[in-house]
Amino acid sequence: MSQVRHFTTAFLLIVLGTLAVHQAWAGDLYVDNRDGDDYFDGRADHQIDLATGPVKSIRRALEKVTYGQAETIHLANHGMPYRESLEIVGSRFCGGVRIEGNGAVVSGARPVPADAWKFQGQGVWKFTPFRKGSYQFARDGQALPEFRVPANSRKLPAIPAGQWAAWQGSIYYHALPSLPGAAYDATLEFAVEGVGLTLLDAADVVIQDLEFRHFRLDGINAHDRCRDVVFERVKLIENGRAGLAVGGSSHVGIIDSELRGNRLGQVLNTERAKTEIVATEFTSPVGAGILRKGGTVLVNEEMFR
Repeated sequence: MSQVRHFTTAFLLIVLGTLAVHQAWAGDLYVDNRDGDDYFDGRADHQIDLATGPVKSIRRALEKVTYGQAETIHLANHGMPYRESLEIVGSRFCGGVRIEGNGAVVSGARPVPADAWKFQGQGVWKFTPFRKGSYQFARDGQALPEFRVPANSRKLPAIPAGQWAAWQGSIYYHALPSLPGAAYDATLEFAVEGVGLTLLDAADVVIQDLEFRHFRLDGINAHDRCRDVVFERVKLIENGRAGLAVGGSSHVGIIDSELRGNRLGQVLNTERAKTEIVATEFTSPVGAGILRKGGTVLVNEEMFR
């Protein structure tokens, strides 16, 4: 067994094992975006009385985590996305947190308001989002093909039908002739929320069976000082910058997961961060696989250079 293999395996086993031990005395919180209510206490997976039942949002469940106590947050999956942005920040979560996603999706996309579109002629429509810099554009939950405008273009080139482009702070979409104009297509969505899950000063965190898609920047961002953090069987799909971004002095692992279609890179590792990637699939027609701008990345037991 190589030294790298031993280190990688030990890191993942220690984190998952530590959280498993914590579960012996952990609390459970339940989230249901169809039948839940944020006025409930989150301590049951169905409504029991006027106070007891699942909360509606994951953010509300995180607010209810007891300081210093291990908590498992269970998400109901009814096939409808949780439309929110999450944070695990600071010592409040020092007891250890596990999120069991059950295959649920957390989405940062919202419908484009019909009155936001301006017709430009020749089948091209334009709208200007409030937040600029990173973008994603989708229909029916799937990112549409992007036409990349060359840097410093003084004029917008012709956009192929069915594609979109970001130029000078606006999004331009060339509608297919067989589809309604953009202002009449309620299935068009754009990324509004910045990051799906932000971690800062976080320790003993495990995220399992959860998908983050269509955020302006990253699906998950371990910003700094994160340790003993593992993402297992997660999907980070079609985000505006990276699927997983790891920075500062953070040390995280990702195992048995899928990263796909993130615009700039599937994994972005910066500063002194360390990311360990095991049995994870990168299948992307856009964006680099791994962008290492500092720190250390291990892929299936080998150093990434």
